[in-house]
Amino acid sequence: MDINQNKSSYPVQMVVRASQKPTSNHTKKLSRFEFNKKLNSLPTPLDYYAKELKRFYPKKTQATALCPFHRDRNPSFSVNLKTGAYLCFACGGCGKSIISFHMKKYRLTKQEALKSLGA
Repeated sequence: MDINQNKSSYPVQMVVRASQKPTSNHTKKLSRFEFNKKLNSLPTPLDYYAKELKRFYPKKTQATALCPFHRDRNPSFSVNLKTGAYLCFACGGCGKSIISFHMKKYRLTKQEALKSLGA
């Protein structure tokens, strides 16, 4: 009995193919569309951060405020009002969107944060 013959008799390829689920491109595009539609229902960065931050000073595209992640007496927290990205120059807290800010401030998962923001 040859070892190579014995290895080829195992139905490994059949198991891998059977476990794969067929997906169509149409369902993927539909779910992405629905997800983007829900993200568009989020508040604007200006509205959101104005409610969440103390001593909030908006300008054209940037705003400064007191950092909610550490004790802050002078505004060291900077927010991009177009993207929602934030950065604290004192403690180093940073993120790319209001979703990541909401997750960090309230210690939520991404799904919980999206749900509480109304998406």
